[in-house]
Amino acid sequence: MRLLRILGIATRLGLAYILLKNIPDFDIRFARSVRVSCEELGLVFIKLGQFLAARKFFSGAVQTELEKLWDNSRPLPFDVIKQIVEAAVGESIHTHFDSFHANPYASASIAQTHVAYRHGRKVMVKVRRPGVLDEVHKDMRIAKRLIALGALISVRFRCIRAVRVPEQIETWLLEEADFRNEKQNTELFRAAYDTDRIVVPQVEFAAEDVLIEEFLEGIPCNKWDERFRQDGFNPQESVRNFLPVVFGPPFRGVPVPVHGDPHPANLIVMKEGRMGIVDFGLVRRIAKHDLDLLNDAVFAVYAQNTERTVEVLLRAGGHTFTNEKKRRAFEREVAMYIEECQHQPFDYWLIELGRILMRHGVPTLEVFTLISRFGVLGNKVAQMFFPGSSTLDLVGKEIRAGMQQQMFDRMKNIDLFPLLYELSLRAESAPRDAARFVQHPLETIAEMLETVFAPLRTKVV
Repeated sequence: MRLLRILGIATRLGLAYILLKNIPDFDIRFARSVRVSCEELGLVFIKLGQFLAARKFFSGAVQTELEKLWDNSRPLPFDVIKQIVEAAVGESIHTHFDSFHANPYASASIAQTHVAYRHGRKVMVKVRRPGVLDEVHKDMRIAKRLIALGALISVRFRCIRAVRVPEQIETWLLEEADFRNEKQNTELFRAAYDTDRIVVPQVEFAAEDVLIEEFLEGIPCNKWDERFRQDGFNPQESVRNFLPVVFGPPFRGVPVPVHGDPHPANLIVMKEGRMGIVDFGLVRRIAKHDLDLLNDAVFAVYAQNTERTVEVLLRAGGHTFTNEKKRRAFEREVAMYIEECQHQPFDYWLIELGRILMRHGVPTLEVFTLISRFGVLGNKVAQMFFPGSSTLDLVGKEIRAGMQQQMFDRMKNIDLFPLLYELSLRAESAPRDAARFVQHPLETIAEMLETVFAPLRTKVV
């Protein structure tokens, strides 16, 4: 029945687009239908809409409507919220809180939030929507069956099935739906980012379906209005302080937690140039080995080195091509991708790399996927407050500094004797090289460089 409902809604949208696209205000009506359909279908589809909105996959009215899914899903009645909260805290709302706002502060895919006061402190109460877990299990079973069916006729679906994308998404959603995980993740983030530039709320209470945490006074990025500037908020300063802090450490080789569900509604512009972060349902700490692989891939792209990029991606996924034709196709696409990266924002580097790996059936490290999602967020807020800019424009200095630092760190571990030995041999054969250079200048230079730097490259790898 669930599958029939999904197919029915998809068919309804398709027919509406085909039959009604020439009527006045069609774009606005169709965009609203897309957003409402995502809400009707539940968590998995709301999450998909949120991601597409952050990537700016659409334009115009559809983009505007999908952005409402960040924190403007259909709210639950207060009676339902009250019952869930009282069951979690073990007493009535009026006893546990000084006051509790019945109207929701925000309503998103997994949870709805309300403002309350407890012991004189302003807090945010996050309540999980009932039935979320059942929705996840049902939708993911359907997704797996559809992908299995698609794998019979499509190489792309076979790739999705091979790298177990549905299983990974299901694991993420189930983790995010348990607020006890969020409490642990929040504490992990607070410890990792001990700086006055980033504010992480203090969690006071956490049950599986209810979370109570410190309220962060500020403006969510997706609700910014220039009128707030007169109250002392400066989003440009907050973004400039935020992005280098979160993007800098990974490119210096420092393992840090990664926020796995980023979108502009989870970033709070605060006074004094600070940025608050909320919603830590999915967080991963990057293992040093995985971080090194990620950096190798990004550095190779930055250096426009196709051979090295291919090598790192295959090593990271533990993958080898048994078919030489398929390997060459992968190498050609990586080469075109690297060239295009010279003209694209940083989120393109990450997202498009994931698409290439998916198309060729190369497994992807989880950290690649999570940092790609965070890269999308960085680029989104950069474009919101610095039109025409990208994440790379704002954090390029930190990335380049991180590259240089890691290169120097690697140089410390290099045995210089093989390099010096090769240089001495070249010095002895200089007359012969000079003669060859006259006849074949380019080939001679290429051969000399290869001979001198081969030992060095081997050591670095």
